[in-house]
Amino acid sequence: MRLTSEEEKMLKGYDGPVVQQAMEFQVRLGEYYGAEELVQIHQVSQSLSMHEDYGLKIVERFAQMGARVRCYTTGGLMSMDANQWQEIGSPEEEVKKQWRLHDAYVKLGYVPSYSNIPFLMPHFGEHVAWVGSNTCLLVNSFFGARTNLESPVSGLMVALTGRAPKYGFHLKENRYGTTLVHVKASIEDPTNWDALGYCIGKKIREYDHVPVFLGLPEMTSMGERQRFDSTLVSYGTMGMYHIVGATPEARTLEDAFGGKQPRQEITVTMDDLRETYKTFSEDQGDVDAVTFGGHHLTIDEFPGLISRLVGKKVHENVRLWIFTCPQYKVLFGRLGYDRIVENAGGRIIYDTSVLFMSPRYFAEKKGVRTVVSDSAKMCHYLGGYGMTPVFRTIDGCIKAAVTGRLEE
Repeated sequence: MRLTSEEEKMLKGYDGPVVQQAMEFQVRLGEYYGAEELVQIHQVSQSLSMHEDYGLKIVERFAQMGARVRCYTTGGLMSMDANQWQEIGSPEEEVKKQWRLHDAYVKLGYVPSYSNIPFLMPHFGEHVAWVGSNTCLLVNSFFGARTNLESPVSGLMVALTGRAPKYGFHLKENRYGTTLVHVKASIEDPTNWDALGYCIGKKIREYDHVPVFLGLPEMTSMGERQRFDSTLVSYGTMGMYHIVGATPEARTLEDAFGGKQPRQEITVTMDDLRETYKTFSEDQGDVDAVTFGGHHLTIDEFPGLISRLVGKKVHENVRLWIFTCPQYKVLFGRLGYDRIVENAGGRIIYDTSVLFMSPRYFAEKKGVRTVVSDSAKMCHYLGGYGMTPVFRTIDGCIKAAVTGRLEE
């Protein structure tokens, strides 16, 4: 690989052993993927959630050695709500480890946001490094910035060096569409965006395939994009997509494909969306919890949800958890959203998501088995933690929370 003089110095240890180790990692990674050079990274975003113990030890060791990040780096979701973990029932031992990891990241120079919702928007063409799979899609597709799907380890190495190997979606030639998707289904209900993303993820499982969508609205909300992005990468894997007339690199169909013909064409109908709902379905039975957010609800999703909860009362045996970012807390207090949720018998949970806050512990130790969710992403993963996930529309979730039962 071609390295600049500054990068050569990092590799030779001029900036200390931690930076040297991180640069060695980046060079090996770049050589593996055939990258010819490194690219300067302006911002990194990754989760603050608890890794395995070895991950905690690595981050703590780097922090103790005095390492600091070389570009603006934000830390997202944690494994618990910082202020409500005791009331929720999170395991104390995991909470202690999470705070150790949090403090080590902060010592490295991370700026916590406690959310997967991006608050520092990258500009078009900017090279960044984002760890979350759905936020990677958002960055590449809607912002037109450039990132690969980084792991927690590679994200840390990028933050410490300010460099990433220039391969994959950092290269323009890899950002053109490969598959044309005709959408012939209604997506007026917000959860249909989940269903659409999930069924497309089943059909396109290759990371380097870039679908181009025809038939989707040119204007979408942040909440709709979050739902769509989170489920596209739940069943399969994907790094980028285009919506003709909506995303910045797909003003026309020809722009999206770079003048080439698609490798394949796919058509999605309402029957495909219905199959997604059936994938996570139970005909009847008691409900233990109802959750909203996958991972976090965005601000534009709250008015509709809150209006549905006014005057409702959650069943005494059901936990109603609404997950979102702590930056909204003051606003919710002023608007009275927190009181409406509390009066209904629910709880707004910040800093984390149902997937990150030890779901197996809640299933095995707290009896949270049957979980109804408005997020197909959460349903996809929760089944692997001893829970029975059920995917419902927003109205269906509220009905389950109030009755405490599943009904067709």
